[in-house]
Amino acid sequence: MTVFKYFWKIIITRKTSILLMAGIFMVLNIFFVQNAEEVSEVNASESTIAIIDGDHSRLSTGLSHYLEERHTLMELENNEAVLQDALFFGQVTYILIIPDGFENDFITSPQNARLENLQAPDSFVAVFIDNQIEDFLVHINTYLSASFEMDQAIENTMADLNLGVEVEVLQGRIIDNSMFHFQFLAYFFLAVVTVAISPIFFTFNKKDLARRNDCSSLSMVNRNMQITLGCAIAALGLWLASFIPMFIFHGNEVFTTVTLFRAINSLALLTVALGIAFLLGNLLGNDDALQGASNIIALGLCFLTGVFVPQEFLGSQILMIARFLPTYWYVRGNTALSGMVELSGEVAQMFWEGLLIQLGFAVVLFAVTLVIIRQKKLKAVV
Repeated sequence: MTVFKYFWKIIITRKTSILLMAGIFMVLNIFFVQNAEEVSEVNASESTIAIIDGDHSRLSTGLSHYLEERHTLMELENNEAVLQDALFFGQVTYILIIPDGFENDFITSPQNARLENLQAPDSFVAVFIDNQIEDFLVHINTYLSASFEMDQAIENTMADLNLGVEVEVLQGRIIDNSMFHFQFLAYFFLAVVTVAISPIFFTFNKKDLARRNDCSSLSMVNRNMQITLGCAIAALGLWLASFIPMFIFHGNEVFTTVTLFRAINSLALLTVALGIAFLLGNLLGNDDALQGASNIIALGLCFLTGVFVPQEFLGSQILMIARFLPTYWYVRGNTALSGMVELSGEVAQMFWEGLLIQLGFAVVLFAVTLVIIRQKKLKAVV
């Protein structure tokens, strides 16, 4: 098992790069999981806001009452320094300024009526409040367009917007927080596997070493089997190690059916990552080229297919291109499992379809690599 032992010596020399990529993966996991929790916990009804009413009309008064029912109002002097200080010291997160003549402008031309606001930087709450104000004004405009008087329009709008919605969690679906872990696992596999495995082939493909191996008593089949065994064990160890953050951040979701299928999905992507590592290891010749190619491939596949940006936010043209990339199908299967208790129906079809496509990509990558190896052998003979 000389080749197998030498394989691990080469892997150990890459420990710095592997640990660096593992650290990036952990940071991404922590950042996006905490960010998701913060967004899910944002509740706009708990905000402290101020309203500077310069119009004192029926519409401005109605809007103030509407916001007062949903937020804590603080009275502030209409002074720029006072308002800026209130935002700076966190006394309020949002200040609505209603200019004089707002109601008249709104009745005459709703699209030209303008409200002003001051808000804390990077405030999630401000987005909610803006949406609430827009919702209120859209309702008012709808009633005014139907020939209602302003007082009646305000009364009907308040009644409409105060209607509650009863939310029921459907049986068969659960809250799922582990999706982020498996989502960013794609970047981890693509980056780490190529950095760890490809240099193995750089070493064994060196002309002098390859000739010595060809002259040794160890057959080429035996040598390749030892390299393949080393790659399989290294990849499996990496796959198992990737569950450590899962236990840390989502311990209650580890032993679930969804996690099992996500793990199977990640194994398919790991196979694709191995195929890329084999291809780069036999196509390139040095570490500098590998680092550049690895970063471009890992980041490109992740940005284009929905690993870092959800697929629903990507344009149709980008998604059309993404369909020809393996990580698209990995992300598609991963997100399809969100909230599911068991794999069934359309979700099951989508999952297995994506899994088979990923394995198809892996087969193509290994086949192309074998062709490249054969061509190199023929050139060496000639």
